[in-house]
Amino acid sequence: MYCKINSVALMLVVCPLFNMFAMNTESDAFKWELEFAEKYGASAGMQSSLGDRYMDGNGVEKNPAKALEWHLKAAIGGNIRSQIIVSTFYADGVGTEKNPIEAFEWMLKAANGGFHVAQRKVGDFYAKGFGVEQDVMQALEWYIKSIRNEDPISAYAIGELYRDEIGDPWKAFSWFLKAAERDYYKARQEVALCYENGIGVEKNHENAISWSYPRSVEFDFELFDRLETNNEYLKMQIEEAHAMGLGVYDEKQGL
Repeated sequence: MYCKINSVALMLVVCPLFNMFAMNTESDAFKWELEFAEKYGASAGMQSSLGDRYMDGNGVEKNPAKALEWHLKAAIGGNIRSQIIVSTFYADGVGTEKNPIEAFEWMLKAANGGFHVAQRKVGDFYAKGFGVEQDVMQALEWYIKSIRNEDPISAYAIGELYRDEIGDPWKAFSWFLKAAERDYYKARQEVALCYENGIGVEKNHENAISWSYPRSVEFDFELFDRLETNNEYLKMQIEEAHAMGLGVYDEKQGL
């Protein structure tokens, strides 16, 4: 039994695959990806990929405005990663003028998608009153959502709120300790300071010393070098690595 194959459909499948295997450079890959996207349309994933290429100068000259254009398309299509990147672009004025309100709205979309980093960032917006009216209780609510999704950095952020905004050093310490127990390096330093100075906890010099040093001090040169790029999403990934104690460099303590 034979099936009639549409020649046009076959070409749409075979030709891109052939071209992909024939590519020798990132520039070729970029040209094919852009041509395909403009000619046949692109998924949110491909749009996000093109945004990354313009953002990092991968196969094409860096162009923040073009990076924003493609990530915005992907964000509108529901790509959570691109929604976060668009938010950071608007927050920092990358490829566009600074727009705190747009930054908040896009981060909120990503947070409503359930991504814990975005939930924490929304908490940051509320805590600082950036792009939205300052609201400590809303900040706490979003940080708690992020913690439920296993985010220790949010526990540290709650500690900061209790220390700086609410003025409760004992609750601040308890939250710093929760984050420190997950080996978040900033929280370990904060817990050490609390023990050393008797802030929110009884003074204990031995405990201060034990919390002063990170459990993992392996230096990842590749990640550190890439941190110098403008890839805001990558910076967040490295921050997550710090939070999970994955052995990235601590700029305050060195190796």
